[in-house]
Amino acid sequence: MLPVERPEYKVTKLMQFFQRNPALSDAAFRAGVVTRHAPLAARMKGLHGYTVNFRDPDQQAAIHGHFPDGSWHFSDEGKAYTEAFCALWDGANELWFDSLDAFKAARTDPDIAPELAALERYLFDRVWYVEVDESVIVMPNRDPAPSFYYR
Repeated sequence: MLPVERPEYKVTKLMQFFQRNPALSDAAFRAGVVTRHAPLAARMKGLHGYTVNFRDPDQQAAIHGHFPDGSWHFSDEGKAYTEAFCALWDGANELWFDSLDAFKAARTDPDIAPELAALERYLFDRVWYVEVDESVIVMPNRDPAPSFYYR
């Protein structure tokens, strides 16, 4: 038996949905999120994880294989619904903290908050947060590491 190497409690996951500032090209926007926002956000105290996600420009291809062929998602109505939903955002960052209070403390930390807020005003036209409740199955450490993971 080996000790667990990570905390044995459920962490809080937040999705930070965002829309691109229309004054920025898509390339400049993506580069800014990856090379400026991500490293700055990673400095937030108490942050356990951070993942950048950009919307796939071809949503039908992105969902192919997740739903049976011929399902509602691939109907004209389903395609229109998906396009309307996806038009609301250009990407979403995933952030993991111990609690909402830990997130609030990190976002108001005077060592990072002003710079992060200014950068987000520059990069994003809109930002909103959604708390997500999901289960993550953590596989034990293995040597060699498997070629798959569970999430």
